[in-house]
Amino acid sequence: MNKELFECAGDGSLDTIKQLNADGVDVLSEKDESGNTPLMVASCWGHLNVVEYLLDMGANIEEKNKNGLAPIVFACQSGMHEVAELLLRRGADNRVLNADGESLLMVASMQGNLDTIKVLLDSGLDASYQDDAGYTAAMYTAFNRDKISGVDILKLLIEKGADINVRSNEGKSLEDYAKDTGSQLISSYIRAIS
Repeated sequence: MNKELFECAGDGSLDTIKQLNADGVDVLSEKDESGNTPLMVASCWGHLNVVEYLLDMGANIEEKNKNGLAPIVFACQSGMHEVAELLLRRGADNRVLNADGESLLMVASMQGNLDTIKVLLDSGLDASYQDDAGYTAAMYTAFNRDKISGVDILKLLIEKGADINVRSNEGKSLEDYAKDTGSQLISSYIRAIS
Protein backbone atom coordinates (compact mmCIF):
# COMPACT_ATOMS: atom_id res chain seq x y z
CA MET A 1 0.00 0.00 0.00
CA ASN A 2 1.25 3.45 -0.91
CA LYS A 3 0.68 5.41 2.32
CA GLU A 4 1.28 8.78 0.65
CA LEU A 5 -1.45 8.09 -1.91
CA PHE A 6 -4.03 7.37 0.80
CA GLU A 7 -3.00 10.39 2.85
CA CYS A 8 -3.40 12.56 -0.25
CA ALA A 9 -6.81 11.04 -1.04
CA GLY A 10 -7.84 11.80 2.54
CA ASP A 11 -6.64 15.39 2.59
CA GLY A 12 -7.51 16.29 -1.00
CA SER A 13 -3.97 16.77 -2.33
CA LEU A 14 -4.84 16.39 -5.99
CA ASP A 15 -1.53 17.69 -7.35
CA THR A 16 0.39 15.08 -5.37
CA ILE A 17 -1.96 12.32 -6.54
CA LYS A 18 -1.37 13.42 -10.13
CA GLN A 19 2.39 13.34 -9.52
CA LEU A 20 2.18 9.89 -7.94
CA ASN A 21 0.23 8.72 -10.99
CA ALA A 22 2.88 10.20 -13.29
CA ASP A 23 5.54 8.40 -11.23
CA GLY A 24 3.84 5.06 -11.88
CA VAL A 25 1.80 4.58 -8.73
CA ASP A 26 -1.47 2.80 -9.51
CA VAL A 27 -3.84 5.46 -8.15
CA LEU A 28 -6.90 3.55 -9.36
CA SER A 29 -6.56 0.10 -7.86
CA GLU A 30 -4.20 0.52 -4.90
CA LYS A 31 -5.88 -0.73 -1.71
CA ASP A 32 -5.30 -0.32 2.00
CA GLU A 33 -5.58 -3.14 4.57
CA SER A 34 -9.39 -2.79 4.62
CA GLY A 35 -9.66 -2.97 0.85
CA ASN A 36 -10.39 0.75 0.52
CA THR A 37 -9.34 2.47 -2.69
CA PRO A 38 -8.28 6.11 -3.06
CA LEU A 39 -11.73 6.79 -4.55
CA MET A 40 -13.40 5.49 -1.39
CA VAL A 41 -11.17 7.61 0.85
CA ALA A 42 -11.68 10.76 -1.20
CA SER A 43 -15.45 10.10 -1.26
CA CYS A 44 -15.53 9.74 2.52
CA TRP A 45 -13.70 13.04 3.08
CA GLY A 46 -15.63 14.95 0.43
CA HIS A 47 -12.76 15.82 -1.89
CA LEU A 48 -14.78 16.44 -5.01
CA ASN A 49 -11.77 17.35 -7.15
CA VAL A 50 -9.95 14.12 -6.26
CA VAL A 51 -13.08 12.01 -6.81
CA GLU A 52 -13.63 13.61 -10.21
CA TYR A 53 -9.99 13.08 -11.23
CA LEU A 54 -10.03 9.42 -10.18
CA LEU A 55 -13.28 8.81 -12.03
CA ASP A 56 -11.89 10.54 -15.12
CA MET A 57 -8.86 8.23 -14.89
CA GLY A 58 -11.16 5.19 -14.85
CA ALA A 59 -11.59 4.33 -11.14
CA ASN A 60 -14.19 1.63 -10.53
CA ILE A 61 -17.22 3.47 -9.16
CA GLU A 62 -18.86 0.24 -7.92
CA GLU A 63 -15.83 -1.44 -6.33
CA LYS A 64 -16.42 -2.53 -2.74
CA ASN A 65 -14.00 -2.88 0.14
CA LYS A 66 -13.71 -5.92 2.44
CA ASN A 67 -16.83 -4.78 4.31
CA GLY A 68 -18.83 -4.54 1.10
CA LEU A 69 -18.89 -0.73 0.99
CA ALA A 70 -18.79 1.18 -2.31
CA PRO A 71 -17.66 4.82 -2.71
CA ILE A 72 -21.29 6.07 -2.74
CA VAL A 73 -21.84 4.54 0.72
CA PHE A 74 -18.81 6.41 2.08
CA ALA A 75 -20.09 9.69 0.66
CA CYS A 76 -23.60 9.19 2.07
CA GLN A 77 -22.43 8.06 5.51
CA SER A 78 -20.20 11.11 5.75
CA GLY A 79 -22.80 13.56 4.47
CA MET A 80 -20.74 14.51 1.43
CA HIS A 81 -23.73 15.38 -0.74
CA GLU A 82 -21.73 16.98 -3.57
CA VAL A 83 -19.59 13.85 -3.90
CA ALA A 84 -22.71 11.65 -3.69
CA GLU A 85 -24.31 13.71 -6.44
CA LEU A 86 -21.21 13.39 -8.65
CA LEU A 87 -20.98 9.64 -8.08
CA LEU A 88 -24.67 9.21 -8.94
CA ARG A 89 -24.30 11.35 -12.08
CA ARG A 90 -21.35 9.19 -13.10
CA GLY A 91 -23.34 5.96 -12.71
CA ALA A 92 -23.10 4.82 -9.09
CA ASP A 93 -25.92 2.48 -8.08
CA ASN A 94 -28.28 4.34 -5.76
CA ARG A 95 -29.74 1.03 -4.55
CA VAL A 96 -26.52 -0.24 -3.01
CA LEU A 97 -26.67 -1.20 0.67
CA ASN A 98 -24.11 -0.75 3.43
CA ALA A 99 -22.60 -3.65 5.39
CA ASP A 100 -25.66 -3.75 7.69
CA GLY A 101 -28.10 -3.97 4.78
CA GLU A 102 -29.23 -0.35 5.17
CA SER A 103 -30.12 1.71 2.12
CA LEU A 104 -28.30 4.94 1.34
CA LEU A 105 -31.43 6.86 2.28
CA MET A 106 -31.58 5.10 5.65
CA VAL A 107 -27.93 5.84 6.40
CA ALA A 108 -28.28 9.49 5.47
CA SER A 109 -31.48 9.77 7.54
CA MET A 110 -29.86 8.32 10.62
CA GLN A 111 -26.85 10.61 10.21
CA GLY A 112 -29.08 13.65 9.77
CA ASN A 113 -27.70 14.56 6.35
CA LEU A 114 -30.56 16.56 4.81
CA ASP A 115 -28.62 17.68 1.72
CA THR A 116 -27.55 14.10 1.01
CA ILE A 117 -31.14 12.93 1.38
CA LYS A 118 -32.27 15.53 -1.14
CA VAL A 119 -29.66 14.26 -3.60
CA LEU A 120 -30.74 10.65 -3.05
CA LEU A 121 -34.43 11.41 -3.46
CA ASP A 122 -33.67 13.40 -6.60
CA SER A 123 -31.87 10.31 -7.93
CA GLY A 124 -35.15 8.40 -7.80
CA LEU A 125 -34.96 6.55 -4.50
CA ASP A 126 -38.32 5.63 -3.01
CA ALA A 127 -39.00 7.49 0.27
CA SER A 128 -41.31 4.68 1.40
CA TYR A 129 -38.86 1.80 0.77
CA GLN A 130 -38.80 -0.86 3.50
CA ASP A 131 -35.80 -3.13 4.03
CA ASP A 132 -35.99 -6.84 4.91
CA ALA A 133 -36.73 -5.95 8.56
CA GLY A 134 -39.50 -3.57 7.51
CA TYR A 135 -37.56 -0.44 8.47
CA THR A 136 -37.91 2.79 6.50
CA ALA A 137 -35.74 5.87 6.19
CA ALA A 138 -38.38 7.73 8.22
CA MET A 139 -37.84 5.28 11.07
CA TYR A 140 -34.11 5.95 10.90
CA THR A 141 -34.74 9.63 11.63
CA ALA A 142 -35.66 8.57 15.16
CA PHE A 143 -32.13 7.30 15.68
CA ASN A 144 -30.53 10.70 15.11
CA ARG A 145 -32.04 11.78 18.41
CA ASP A 146 -33.03 15.40 18.82
CA LYS A 147 -31.14 16.89 15.93
CA ILE A 148 -33.28 19.58 14.36
CA SER A 149 -32.45 18.05 11.00
CA GLY A 150 -34.45 14.95 11.97
CA VAL A 151 -37.71 16.86 11.76
CA ASP A 152 -36.66 18.52 8.50
CA ILE A 153 -35.71 15.12 7.10
CA LEU A 154 -39.00 13.63 8.21
CA LYS A 155 -40.93 16.47 6.57
CA LEU A 156 -39.04 15.93 3.30
CA LEU A 157 -39.57 12.15 3.39
CA ILE A 158 -43.30 12.60 4.01
CA GLU A 159 -43.46 15.14 1.18
CA LYS A 160 -41.84 12.54 -1.09
CA GLY A 161 -44.29 9.80 -0.14
CA ALA A 162 -43.06 8.20 3.10
CA ASP A 163 -45.81 6.65 5.20
CA ILE A 164 -45.24 7.36 8.90
CA ASN A 165 -47.85 4.80 9.92
CA VAL A 166 -46.16 1.79 8.32
CA ARG A 167 -44.87 -0.81 10.77
CA SER A 168 -41.62 -2.75 10.83
CA ASN A 169 -41.50 -6.53 11.13
CA GLU A 170 -41.34 -5.96 14.90
CA GLY A 171 -44.76 -4.33 14.67
CA LYS A 172 -43.39 -0.90 15.57
CA SER A 173 -44.12 2.43 13.88
CA LEU A 174 -41.96 5.51 13.51
CA GLU A 175 -43.65 6.96 16.60
CA ASP A 176 -42.75 3.83 18.59
CA TYR A 177 -39.08 4.11 17.59
CA ALA A 178 -39.06 7.82 18.42
CA LYS A 179 -40.37 7.01 21.90
CA ASP A 180 -37.90 4.13 22.34
CA THR A 181 -34.92 6.32 21.51
CA GLY A 182 -36.11 9.41 23.32
CA SER A 183 -36.35 11.50 20.16
CA GLN A 184 -38.56 14.23 21.59
CA LEU A 185 -38.54 16.45 18.50
CA ILE A 186 -39.58 13.58 16.23
CA SER A 187 -42.27 12.44 18.69
CA SER A 188 -43.66 15.97 18.98
CA TYR A 189 -43.72 16.41 15.21
CA ILE A 190 -45.51 13.09 14.65
CA ARG A 191 -48.15 13.97 17.23
CA ALA A 192 -48.61 17.40 15.62
CA ILE A 193 -49.32 15.98 12.17
CA SER A 194 -51.38 12.97 13.25
